[in-house]
Amino acid sequence: MSNSVLSYTVKDLLNDNNRYLVPMYQRNYAWGEGEINQLIQDVLDYQQKNQHVEPKQTYYIGTLVVFERPNGHFEVIDGQQRFTTLTLLAFVLKRLSAINNSINMTWYNQPNLDFESRVKSSLTFSSLVQGVDLKHLKTDEYNLDVINGYELLEKALVALGEKITDFCDYLFNHVEIARVGVPKDTDLNHYFEVMNNRGEQLEKHEVVKARLMSILSEVDDQQALKLLDKVWDATANMERYVQYGFSPDERHKLFGNEDWGQFMPSNFNELAGCIQMAHTGTSGKKIDVSRSLHDMLTTPPESSSNTEATLTPERFNSVINFSNFLLHVLRVVTKKDVPLDDKRLLEQFDEYLEGNKHAPVNAVKSFIFALLKCKYLFDQYIIKREFSDGKDKWSLKRLHFYNAKSQSYINTFKNLNKDNKDGFDEDGFEGINRQILMLLSALHVSTPTLVYKHWLNGAIFHLFYMESITPRLYLKKLEHLARQFVFGRFLSVERADYYSMIYQDRAFPTLDSSNSQLMRYGAIENNLVFNYLDYLIWREGTQNGNDGVITQFEFTFRSSVEHFYPQHPLDGHRQLAASELHLFGNLCLISHSKNSKLSNLQPTAKRDHFKAAIADKRIDTLKLFEMIKLMNNDGEWAETQIEKHEKNMLTILTNDSKAGF
Repeated sequence: MSNSVLSYTVKDLLNDNNRYLVPMYQRNYAWGEGEINQLIQDVLDYQQKNQHVEPKQTYYIGTLVVFERPNGHFEVIDGQQRFTTLTLLAFVLKRLSAINNSINMTWYNQPNLDFESRVKSSLTFSSLVQGVDLKHLKTDEYNLDVINGYELLEKALVALGEKITDFCDYLFNHVEIARVGVPKDTDLNHYFEVMNNRGEQLEKHEVVKARLMSILSEVDDQQALKLLDKVWDATANMERYVQYGFSPDERHKLFGNEDWGQFMPSNFNELAGCIQMAHTGTSGKKIDVSRSLHDMLTTPPESSSNTEATLTPERFNSVINFSNFLLHVLRVVTKKDVPLDDKRLLEQFDEYLEGNKHAPVNAVKSFIFALLKCKYLFDQYIIKREFSDGKDKWSLKRLHFYNAKSQSYINTFKNLNKDNKDGFDEDGFEGINRQILMLLSALHVSTPTLVYKHWLNGAIFHLFYMESITPRLYLKKLEHLARQFVFGRFLSVERADYYSMIYQDRAFPTLDSSNSQLMRYGAIENNLVFNYLDYLIWREGTQNGNDGVITQFEFTFRSSVEHFYPQHPLDGHRQLAASELHLFGNLCLISHSKNSKLSNLQPTAKRDHFKAAIADKRIDTLKLFEMIKLMNNDGEWAETQIEKHEKNMLTILTNDSKAGF
């Protein structure tokens, strides 16, 4: 085979008679929930976009780089994670087709992908193809990462419901992958060295910046060009607070004199007035846009022309990247249903500029202002992962100016329950700042992918248009948003779309018995149902008691729905009827690793596993904590306790669904 490029549909690739091998030097399968859910969502988005279109647009899923060995087998050099995931997806659909006649997998019989010198991975593939029950595969003899990927795919595909038929048709017939062959005489060692040291490709957001600059250059608006350059560079680093993208003098004007925790301008003209270009070292220098575009295409992006901007250590991790953040800003400023997926970044900005073709300069200026304001709001009012003093935790902090030599991060909102000299409680488990942090983290861990963070868009939208941001109002907005998602979409027969909930304030129904089927195992669309319930338990517990397990609870990335009484009990223990087994009262959310370890154990054994953590004031989920307390009180966990716990949890959710704004 020469260095050819062949395009395959997913069906053709999986059904290809050639054999593909993942060599030993490749890393193990490592895709988790984020990558898998994004793959499913990407395909689903394009399928729905082409629902009523003929011919259907092809979606290109990426490349598969291979090297043909002398025996005719293809060594997978790049793209093995995606290829492995597509193969696992076929395994899942093959099993589901046995109970769902609308899924046609008669064409797929055996995988054409195998693992060289990896017995566990090959055995896992073989067992999955043979239909071995997953409970028998969760041992050290098998590749648990592959099993985890299978379970995540199964969960995502089952959640599609009736959409799965159209999804499969589009996936197998209209999604394509490019197979790139390297020449037979390729020095693979050199090839990998080149791959590992290659320069970064031009980012999509840099292309967007170039397009915006070209519009301003057409009217030779040097002030706007400089502002775009400055604002873009100040906001592009999502790990750094935006204030540090400006000189100290500019910070005082933009973010409050001797404060840095306010946003002073109210439009583009006021923003321009706040920035004193004479102090940036570029006031007499005209920006050569053509050169800037060329530089973007041929060299790595350089630091801002603002030589006084401060580079700070990256203490915080952002919940989103810059390309996706740009779409949130675009959605907020236009109030249109902009898809929150950076694959469509260039397309959406083309539509934005085309829709404002009679006043493109004003459109660019409006976006520049909105970008800076949204980044300020993001830094000030959205959680981040903070790494300091050897700790890793959620934080909700703003940058505060004390004097020219002293600035620090303090809680965004005053803890109204404390009376210390600063009015802030940096590390406590009480107060308004903590409550907002808890709800934001509950929302985030329920949707950990970078795309389609509707909770984030809703939060920034409300913040952007608030006349005055107060902690009580912000918390009310967030709780209302969470209720819209839980009761108006995830637990509603008539599922509302995110745009109408956020931008048109669509009402949500009160939870009642008609929603019970949506809370059974396999029917819950999003983990926010569990996480929001945990938030409500935490909120009530901190207000009415001092149980350290509750007050010190923190949300983590738990994505596995666990049956407290097991689906497949070990020998000697009775099997519960499905009518009781799959009730919401028998379900809780834990990590995949713990689910694999604990899934078949009895409730008493599971309780004993968590005993040490509870003694240390830690627990995976507060719903689980309530289940353990009930079992301890009643002395067992059976049908009576499941129904009792479900009634208690439904009461909490139902009462909350009746709460007004």
